[in-house]
Amino acid sequence: MVKLNIMSGIPGSGKSTFIEKHKGKNDRVISRDKIRFNLLKPTDSYFAREDEVFKRFYQAINMFVKMGEVDTIWVDATHLNQPSRSKLWNHIEDKDNVEVNFYVAAVPLDVCIDRNFLRQGREQVPPDRIEKMYESFVEPNVEREKYINNVYYFDENGELKNE
Repeated sequence: MVKLNIMSGIPGSGKSTFIEKHKGKNDRVISRDKIRFNLLKPTDSYFAREDEVFKRFYQAINMFVKMGEVDTIWVDATHLNQPSRSKLWNHIEDKDNVEVNFYVAAVPLDVCIDRNFLRQGREQVPPDRIEKMYESFVEPNVEREKYINNVYYFDENGELKNE
């Protein structure tokens, strides 16, 4: 059984930092942004190769689940609503071999926007998009999204709030 720890939060909420702070030495991190930025050419727009980004993102997750040689796979992307979380779940090939845990960034919008300004180049997200993402966020729900085993929350300091 592989733990699939899936991040949920807007840009600048500390998802990647949380992973770096809490991952184990036998864990793997799959970041949609890292895949994206490795694929994009300097002249490409942010979403220029989105189909390929998603394809490689799901392939990487499934490869590590199938290998079974890791304790935990950290999935680093926003996963802000039920459709985006369901889309990920629907692409998992070996559903019986994963425990799905969501880690939700409970971080104030202003903190996320301030952190975003520290990002460079394409990594910086327009503040109005962050605000729209914040407004569209729907918390993961174990009762409604039956494949979820646990939901954990962390604060702006990367500390778990419900453990």
